Amino acid sequence: MSTRVRPRRTLRLSLGASAALWGGTFTLLGASLFACGTDTTGVFQTGGSAGAGNTPSAGPGGSGGAGGQGGGQGGSGAGMTGGEDCLDGADNDGDGDADCADADCTEGFSCVEAPEGWSLAWTTEGDAPPAGCGDATPEELHTDPAGAAACTACTCGDLQGAACSTPGLTCHPNSTGCFGGGDDWSGPFQNATCAKPTDLLNFAFTLSCRLSGEATLTAPGSCAPSVSDFPNQEPFGGHVLACDVKSSSGGCGAGAKCAPKPAAAESLCLRQEGEQACPDGFTQIVSYKSAADTRGCSACACESAATCAGGAYRFYDADSCMLGGNANPIDINNDTCRNVSTLLDASSWSIEAIPAMPSGSCTPTGGAPTGELTPEGAVTFCCK
Repeated sequence: MSTRVRPRRTLRLSLGASAALWGGTFTLLGASLFACGTDTTGVFQTGGSAGAGNTPSAGPGGSGGAGGQGGGQGGSGAGMTGGEDCLDGADNDGDGDADCADADCTEGFSCVEAPEGWSLAWTTEGDAPPAGCGDATPEELHTDPAGAAACTACTCGDLQGAACSTPGLTCHPNSTGCFGGGDDWSGPFQNATCAKPTDLLNFAFTLSCRLSGEATLTAPGSCAPSVSDFPNQEPFGGHVLACDVKSSSGGCGAGAKCAPKPAAAESLCLRQEGEQACPDGFTQIVSYKSAADTRGCSACACESAATCAGGAYRFYDADSCMLGGNANPIDINNDTCRNVSTLLDASSWSIEAIPAMPSGSCTPTGGAPTGELTPEGAVTFCCK
């Protein structure tokens, strides 16, 4: 006599079902579904939806039987942990808790403060994008706007092209000691450096002379100016890489959101357009999308400060300001009276004008900062 074996039946439980197992009988809402001795192997499966980890045999991310864990934790921002999507606001695994309130989410997710008007963002201040961005291209913003142009000081090159006149010359014909008012003898040297002003001597046999007045600049000269520049030309000193954070309000109180916990090199921050004050306990980072930069330095210039020193008249015993005759040349180089009568013999004599020598330098001007840097498109991050 053959015995017929009934096929094995599987019951899946939905949220709200009350179940109790006592003495081999399964009761659902007071109805007896299985008699004593009925084979229930494989009937009770919890902890995940269909897929890996929901069969009696062990598989990737789960184990069979009651309490089996379905799936594994996703990466930053993925949301799936076991049978619970921690970022969709729903109770996916039917245990009565959603998102951050679910025990499956406590390891990789937490409730973070998110006041009205603020969004959540992953941020890093280095060159590497936040890990939470995944394959998304992060937004690059700039921090630490540069100040006024730090212009380099203007300098001037050596003085070039300056020239000086000769001092005034006063001579006293027919006097060996500069007696009397004397005559101005500097006129003949306006266009020449060597002269023999016999008309001024007027047949005198004695002559004494001295300097009168100081030499003056006939050409102030100039100096080549440097170029002023500023080393802080970069408009910003730092930058922030940021991208949006996937979050939900599930399992968190008012003013908070459930979000993935940040990796070691990234921060989970609040983000809002404009320059905003941060809530208490947060560190403010104000960043900008761009800047209008009109900074520069005024042009350098050099003002001559040349002076004249020296200058003299040299009397020769020969014509054409040449050495020769019976006496050595005599220099008139200050206001002390000198007797030059010995050089007038034989009617051969001459005077050489020796101009004063210019010296000095130039005073630099310019190199002042101009313009300004105006950051634009402010974005505030508030981080802990």
